[in-house]
Amino acid sequence: MNSQALNTTGETLFCLYDNQALLAMDSKVASGYIVLMGGYPKTPKKKRKKKNKKNEESEENEEAVPKLDRGAINLAFMALTDGNVVDACFGVKTHSAAGTAGSRAAKMAADAKELLNEAVRSSGAVREIAVTAYGKAFQIVLQYNQDIKHLNFITRCYRWKPIHQEAEESLFQAFRALNEAIDAAH
Repeated sequence: MNSQALNTTGETLFCLYDNQALLAMDSKVASGYIVLMGGYPKTPKKKRKKKNKKNEESEENEEAVPKLDRGAINLAFMALTDGNVVDACFGVKTHSAAGTAGSRAAKMAADAKELLNEAVRSSGAVREIAVTAYGKAFQIVLQYNQDIKHLNFITRCYRWKPIHQEAEESLFQAFRALNEAIDAAH
């Protein structure tokens, strides 16, 4: 399976989403997926300068997907592996003509679904970690879209890149625990 790589720190990384496809997702679609993952879409906040690291961490914990019961987690996980949630994270369009880019994205999505299913067979805890990671990712998409929406032609030239890089880093952090859980399950 070609869904594994090592980053510069030697951590194992699994291909569980596509940065560009995920960040190109419409806010309404991301909101729907947040609900499907058992959460509720929070109104993205305007960015402010961070004063205190502890306050930032406690705010992030409050924004996490709420504690779900076993049935809700199972349903959300089935939406990931048997539905189109992971497909959307790779930019797979269900009603579009299949081209080479579409088939490559579909292959990557299928690999990610298989990887998640294999990891759950080894450790049931992966199920909840996966639901939480994807729920956080969709919340990051909402925040990213909110931040980009407020840029005009001029400010887009110099503010887009830092916003985009911050969103990519947030996605990486959101999927870190899932990557570790999958690695441990193998």
